[in-house]
Amino acid sequence: GERVTQKALDMIDAGNNSKPLLKFLSRVIENPREAAREELLLFCEANGFMISSEGMIVAYKKVRDDYMDKHSGTVRYRIGDTPEMDRLAVDDDRNRTCSSGLHFAALDYATQFGNGRMMVVEVDPADVVAIPSDYANQKGRAWRLKVIAEITDGVPLPKREVYDHKPETDEWGDFGSEDCPDCLDCDCDDLD
Repeated sequence: GERVTQKALDMIDAGNNSKPLLKFLSRVIENPREAAREELLLFCEANGFMISSEGMIVAYKKVRDDYMDKHSGTVRYRIGDTPEMDRLAVDDDRNRTCSSGLHFAALDYATQFGNGRMMVVEVDPADVVAIPSDYANQKGRAWRLKVIAEITDGVPLPKREVYDHKPETDEWGDFGSEDCPDCLDCDCDDLD
């Protein structure tokens, strides 16, 4: 989508690390559904444009205490799991707000689901099928995603637009520190 591309280029112009954003754009182009490519911007903006070093969208998923999904109790979301389903089984109509698909959300939306575990998931922009039109575009449906972390009392929430997670220390940081030693506009040694 042109709007997604322009937003990413604007972020690069504003001093954000270009490598993850360019990888993100290359993944967006791989999404076979034009409407989904356009809708991606809506979710990314609602989610603070959280993009990993590999260009993946990083989002949240609230699950039961046993790591199973809240709705059906049949899909497991433990760290390292990569749940998937048939892409054609995911509802691509953004006007049907509660429908089939593997759901991911912005933090504000995910926290509304009461008790349970808060998981961090990585979603390839190419695998996003729809961004439902309700709840200020804070949730999405994909056919595949990967569970990368669990937010617990000792794990800080990611705060940067473009960031990395170091599982060995449970820190979320700006990975510009490795990529841009000569940069002028970023705090390379800063961990949020």
